[in-house]
Amino acid sequence: MQTFILILITLVGIAAAFYAHWRLPYQTPNPRQLRIGRIVLVSTGLAFGWISARVYGIATDLNVVIVFIAGFGLIHVPAAGVLFIKTFRPEE
Repeated sequence: MQTFILILITLVGIAAAFYAHWRLPYQTPNPRQLRIGRIVLVSTGLAFGWISARVYGIATDLNVVIVFIAGFGLIHVPAAGVLFIKTFRPEE
């Protein structure tokens, strides 16, 4: 049961990661800020995924790869939420 829930969390996180990186070019004014934003998101996701895999993947019987991907994706959920809300603001 834990693996099933972890897979659902992973799918939501991966969808959020794809959405955040898809919408990011529409919300950043120039390519330099886009590159910085993507580097920050990906590096934070990699760090959180690695820490999650080291802590929860080793301490429990969960699959380390799925835990890593879930951690990577969960970092993108707040960014995806903010970018989703920003789609409703009027054009200036």
